[in-house]
Amino acid sequence: MTNVIFENLFYLGTLPLVTAIVHYFFNSCLGCHTKNKLHIFILYFIFCLTSGWLYLTPYFGKLDSLLNLFMLMIISNFYKGSFRWKVGAVMFISAVIILSDMMIQSFLMIIFPNYTTDIYIISLFLSKLVMIILTHIAVQLFTSYGEGYLPNWYWVFLIFCPFISFSGLYVLTRYMINIDFIWLYPTMSIGLLFINFFVFILCDYILRLQTMKTQTVLLEKQINYYTNQYLLAESCQKKMLKFRHDIKNVLIGLQAKLKAGEISGSKQIVDTLIDDFNSSKGIAHSGNLIVDSIINYKYQEANSSKITFNLDLRLPADIILDPTFISVILGNALDNAIEACQQIISEKKYIKIKMHYQNENLFIYIENPYTGYIRKNLSGKILSSKSDYQSHGIGLKSICDMIEKLGGLLNIDFKDSVFKIEAVLFNIKRERNKQNISSLTIDC
Repeated sequence: MTNVIFENLFYLGTLPLVTAIVHYFFNSCLGCHTKNKLHIFILYFIFCLTSGWLYLTPYFGKLDSLLNLFMLMIISNFYKGSFRWKVGAVMFISAVIILSDMMIQSFLMIIFPNYTTDIYIISLFLSKLVMIILTHIAVQLFTSYGEGYLPNWYWVFLIFCPFISFSGLYVLTRYMINIDFIWLYPTMSIGLLFINFFVFILCDYILRLQTMKTQTVLLEKQINYYTNQYLLAESCQKKMLKFRHDIKNVLIGLQAKLKAGEISGSKQIVDTLIDDFNSSKGIAHSGNLIVDSIINYKYQEANSSKITFNLDLRLPADIILDPTFISVILGNALDNAIEACQQIISEKKYIKIKMHYQNENLFIYIENPYTGYIRKNLSGKILSSKSDYQSHGIGLKSICDMIEKLGGLLNIDFKDSVFKIEAVLFNIKRERNKQNISSLTIDC
C-alpha cells in the first residue's frame, strides 16, 4: 500500500514537468495569445489538478488518456494558429508523451525483471527527460510549423498518425502481454516516435517550400512594381526634356496664331500640350515609392478593363513601409478588387483607394463593387467565388495573416454589392518627422 502511495505521489510530482513541456512546444510552434504569465500558470495549474484527479480516480479507467487529450485541445485554444494546426500539435505532443513513457518503462522492465517501485520512479523522471529532449529537437526542426496551407492528404497523416500510434500501443498492451513479446514494446515505441517525427518533418518541409515560393512571387511582384515605376519616371523625364527642347518653338507658333486672331488654332495647341502631360499612365504621385509603384502598376491592368480609380492618398514620402507587407496587403487587395470589377457587365466599375497617415498610424481603405454572392466557410471566413474555391481565396487570407502578424486591425464589409476593406497599421515611423504630408486626390 505504501509503495502505491509513493508511486502516485511521484507521478503527480512529474505533472508540472509535462505541462512545462506542452507549453514550451505550443508557445514555440504556435505562439501564445496572452503574454500574462499568471494566466498561463493558472491554466496549467488547473490542468495538473484535473489530470491528477483523473489519474487517481479509478472510475475513468481507459478514458483517462482521452480526457487528457481533450483537455490539451482546450489548452491549445489559448495559442495561435488554425484549428487543424492545433489538433496536429495536440496529437504530436501527446504521441511524444505517451511513446516516451512506454519506451522508457519497457526498457527498464527488460533490464530489471523485478520491476520495483524505485524503478518505476526512475522511469517517470527518465521519460520526462526524454520528452524534453524530443520536444526541443522538434522545436528546432520545425521552422514553418503553424503557417501555410497543406493538402488534405497531409492533414490526414499529420493528425491520424499519432492516433494510429495510440491504437497500436493499446492493441499491443491488450493482446500481447506474454513475456515473449517484451522486446516488442520498446521497439514499437521507438519506431512510432520516428514515424511521427518523419510525418511532421515532411509537413514542415512542404510548408518551407511554400514559404520560399511565396517569397519568390512577392519578390517578382516588387520587381515588377519598381520596374514599372522606373519606366514611368523615365518616360516623364524624356517628355520633360523634349518639352524643354520644343517649348520655344511651340510658344512662337502660339504667339503667331494669337496675333493673327486664330483663337481655335491657339486653343488646339494648348489642348495638345495638356494631353501630352496627361498621357502618362502613372496616377499615384504621393512621393512614397512603394505605394506609388503598386498603385500605378495595378492601374495599368485596371485601365485596360475600363475600371476607374479614385485616389485619396495623404501620406508622407518618408514613411517607413516594409515592401513585403505593403505588397501583400495593398497588392492582394487591388488584385481582388480588379478581379471583382472585371466580373461586372455595367459601366459602373471603380476602385476607391484611401490611404491616410496620422499619429504614426496608417489607415487603408479600399472599396469596389461586386456581382454575385460572397461564399463563406463554416467558420465565417470568406472564400473565393471561383468554382475551385479551395485552391483560391489565398489573397484575402494573406492580407488577414499579414495584418494580424503586424498587430493591426482589419474590418471586411460587404453589402449592397459593395466590398470594403478597412485596415489600420500602428506605429508606422517616419525617417524625418518634420516633413509635411503629401496630399493627392485623383479620379481616373
